[in-house]
Amino acid sequence: MIKEHIIEVLTDTFLIFLPLDLMYIYFYGGWYETNPYIEWAELMLLPCIMLLGIFRVWKYCRKRGEL
Repeated sequence: MIKEHIIEVLTDTFLIFLPLDLMYIYFYGGWYETNPYIEWAELMLLPCIMLLGIFRVWKYCRKRGEL
């Protein structure tokens, strides 16, 4: 039972903070892509991944009755 909660919390945390970290690296010049189409696709998908993580946290808390 507790194992499922830990896995849920970890995956949701990664879904929220990994895209933020990658966008930080990009906007401060540490990451660049030679193909502009791939670059823009990545920059459009990263916020979507972060929103998925926030949605999963909301759904998880709602299922547990905390929201």
